[in-house]
Amino acid sequence: MVNKIKNLMFIVVSIIFVASPYSKGLFFDTDFNRWAVVILVLSAISFLFINQLELKYLFIFTWPALFIISIPTALSLNSTIIEIIRWTTYATFLILLVEGKKNLNFRKLSPIIFYLTGSWIALLGFLTKWGMTTFKDSFVYAENRMASVLQYPNTFAALIAAFILFGLIYLTKLKMNRKEILFYSFPIILFINALLASGSRGVLVIFPIIWFIGLVSIANARKQIDYIAFSASAVLIGGIVFSTMQFTDIGVPYIKEILYVILGTLVYTSLTSGYKEYLNRVKLSIIEKYNRRISILIPTAIVVAGVLLVFDLFYKGLIFKLLPQNLQERIATINFSAASVQGRQAFYDTAFSILKESPLFGFGGGTWRYSFTKFQEVPFWSTNVHNFYLGKLIDLGLFGGTIFLGVFVFLLYLAIRQIWIQKQEEPTVKIAALMSILMILSHSAMDFNMSYGTTVLTVMWLFAIILEPNIQKSTNKSRKQVLITKTVGIATVLTVLIINIGYMTAENMLKNQSNRDSIVETESTYTKAMKYNPFNTDYIVELVEMYANAYTKTQDQEIKANIKTLVEKGRELEPQNAEMLFKFANAAEKINDKQLSVELLEDTIKNDKYRVSAYYALIGLYSEMALQAATNDDMESKNLYAEKAADYYSAYMDIYNTFGNVEIADKRNLNINEKAHYFAGQANFLLNDFQTAIEAFNRTGSAVQNSSELLVRQTAMLCLAYANTDPTKAKEIFAEGRELTDNFNNYVNGFQKLINDN
Repeated sequence: MVNKIKNLMFIVVSIIFVASPYSKGLFFDTDFNRWAVVILVLSAISFLFINQLELKYLFIFTWPALFIISIPTALSLNSTIIEIIRWTTYATFLILLVEGKKNLNFRKLSPIIFYLTGSWIALLGFLTKWGMTTFKDSFVYAENRMASVLQYPNTFAALIAAFILFGLIYLTKLKMNRKEILFYSFPIILFINALLASGSRGVLVIFPIIWFIGLVSIANARKQIDYIAFSASAVLIGGIVFSTMQFTDIGVPYIKEILYVILGTLVYTSLTSGYKEYLNRVKLSIIEKYNRRISILIPTAIVVAGVLLVFDLFYKGLIFKLLPQNLQERIATINFSAASVQGRQAFYDTAFSILKESPLFGFGGGTWRYSFTKFQEVPFWSTNVHNFYLGKLIDLGLFGGTIFLGVFVFLLYLAIRQIWIQKQEEPTVKIAALMSILMILSHSAMDFNMSYGTTVLTVMWLFAIILEPNIQKSTNKSRKQVLITKTVGIATVLTVLIINIGYMTAENMLKNQSNRDSIVETESTYTKAMKYNPFNTDYIVELVEMYANAYTKTQDQEIKANIKTLVEKGRELEPQNAEMLFKFANAAEKINDKQLSVELLEDTIKNDKYRVSAYYALIGLYSEMALQAATNDDMESKNLYAEKAADYYSAYMDIYNTFGNVEIADKRNLNINEKAHYFAGQANFLLNDFQTAIEAFNRTGSAVQNSSELLVRQTAMLCLAYANTDPTKAKEIFAEGRELTDNFNNYVNGFQKLINDN
């Protein structure tokens, strides 16, 4: 019974690993949660039926435990729960894999399954390029960079680099049959071209470093020579094939490219196979005799050659000129002072600012998303910190984040220790897996690779290839320990599973709603969905917006009360969510609650000082409130509101003057709606600050010119402002105003009264 369960688990886990990347790399929670259900169910079965439960790796459940601890200080309970679901799933996946290694078939097939997964991910990118299949956003950006199922080229490149390293190192095994040689050499050229097609500069920098660490780790002269030979021929043949590639027209079956890929693959496979078979028959006595010295000399020579190569590429020397034109262009853009690199620095500076304010166990999941706008000193936009390690430090605080990352360090220690123990045998496969792990984890210091479920599952799979299960027999003491662990494990997994199913149910309810025009049906659907997931503020925002639109048609006071209740609930759940606060402010304006709208907009700016649309809304609201107060002879309120409008306009202009013409990576739009200048001019006019009013009015453009009412009002105020600074100009403007409307005198007299009462 137990063996059948283990075999079934092996099959299902393998299917999950191979098939799940097709769900957009498991980046989005809706895609991830479906696969998480299967993994969590398998884990519960494992805890329930398998007596010799794997205990020695249970420390990895520290990952979700730390997020549970962060709940009291979490900025977003929903995002924190999502992280608990994800990291519980990752932890149970690794436990399942290590447990599966007790099955000899899984032990033999796990490297093959890993390599097959990488092969189809790379192949899909090219099939999409040639129009043989379709996958949305498998090529992205203006340069048409390959991203395959992950829809993000940098993470795709990091994974492909990991597969390349795995294949190259695996090929150095001393004893390989022909099928093995063909299997591991066949995708290499495809991988090389996929890596180059991704256009990832970061991976191109890190890959040679990890490749060199792999060279040193092999520590066998003959295998090092093999490694260099396989790598050099792969780069040479892959480069020739890539020189035929063009990326202007995606979806066109270029026969020349297809033939070159096939030919390059056949040539590389033949060379590798012939090389391996020849060396198997030849005994290289000199290498065996001086193995230790040569194994040290080779990396030393590679370092020297590497330095010379870097200088050649940097100064565009001979080797650089031999490279394909498209690769030359990509290498030439590697510049550590470039805007993208400086942009990363801005991310990191912001992350450290958040970290300084972080409690012991952090602000919970999604901290960056909900706080980067509050702490940023440069107006960039990025919903991810682009650094896995910094991301977890700000999620879990310096203390909690260090423990979280320490689990990865300890796993690496166990992996290296296992390779060291096995050094007298054939540790090549484990070294290949370790280098692949290092490739992914190294690049994760400069991008959000680990936000993709596929990336983390890949890392877990690679750890499982290296780590060994506990094969000691159970004692009475350990049986009690197993029983307690199984009970806690089943309870934990089932709890997370139930929450995950609830989240999925809520999402499916909204996705499958048939009639969104019916307020009754929509209200009922959202109410039910929020019972399954009461912490998702996106649902609250969507319901508030639906209510606000309904209120504009019906003026139903019950709807207005519902909006206010939901707004308060959203603010309690995520008080620093600037995006949510801004949308709430728009809804408040629709229900004519200006005070609530102003309050929400001011909270928005406190949490997002570069949100230009909030400045525009506040300037407009305060300016119109000031005008209304002046009309009602409430001079105290008029001055208060006008000063507020003027202050927010001044704050916006400071931002624009500082950053408006500065090149910033991922720069936010700092151009405000032109009507803001009109409202700012009106506010300063009401304060008798005529010079500032004139400057603001002169910045208005088509937004005012296309509105006859605003244009007449602006002209009247300009006329009066110039009357106090330049009477001649005032007369010219008065004449222009008379041409706009016969009632222009009334406008002038009306505004004159407002400033005379100051």
